[in-house]
Formats: sequence, structure tokens, C-alpha cells
Amino acid sequence: MYLQSCRFECEEENFLDPFEDFVNLKTLYFHNCRCYKGIETLKISTFQLRDLSISSFIVDEKFNLVYKIELCTPKFKYFKYFDSDLYCFSTEIDLFSVKKIYYCLIEDTDSLFHLIELFDIMPTARHVSVI
Repeated sequence: MYLQSCRFECEEENFLDPFEDFVNLKTLYFHNCRCYKGIETLKISTFQLRDLSISSFIVDEKFNLVYKIELCTPKFKYFKYFDSDLYCFSTEIDLFSVKKIYYCLIEDTDSLFHLIELFDIMPTARHVSVI
């Protein structure tokens, strides 16, 4: 699934899990997508997801360091992130199947701390590229 210039909104909750019913989703690309209206956590919980790529992701039309992307993807293998800032990533499960992490554009200290946290939740990555 390739999502470009999508807008995610949720008026009643502070989290959103838009892919929970996509049981066979294996690849997900976000490009220039935005979250609005008080969403603090974007949860990606799809059992078959293996490849996730995120670029130019914006929350409430500005960068929000409090924002979190929670991964509940037990078969997750490849992660690509192209952006000038890095949001906080978390998981409720072990992501020991991750093989490759590609991260482009580190600009500030907060992003470095989030990158270290990302490595903590994906400890078995064999290939890591940071540009």
C-alpha cells in the first residue's frame, strides 16, 4: 500500500490504528502524510507487515516531538525513514525479525535520542544505514 498526501484525523481518541483490519498488508509506504486533531500515537498493528517506509511525515502541520509511532508488527523486517526529524517509535512486542534499517537526515539532538531508542526496539538489525 502506497499512501501519498494522506490526512489522518481522529476526533474522539488520542491514538489511531488505521491498518488493524488489513490482515494481509505486507508493505506500507507513507509519503507526505499528516496527522491532525490531537492524535498523539499512530499505531501500526498488522500481523503480516514486513516493509515500512516513511517520508515527510507531519503532525498538526508542525513537528511534534511528543508524537509516537507504535509498531505492533511481529514479521517486520525492513524499515526506511526519510525525513529531517525523527518521531518516537515504540512497540509492545519484540521486533527481533528486523534485518535492515535505513535512516536519512539527522538534524538535531532530539532526533539522535529517538534514533537510539529505535535501535533499542529493533536490536537484531543486521544492516543499518544512517545518512
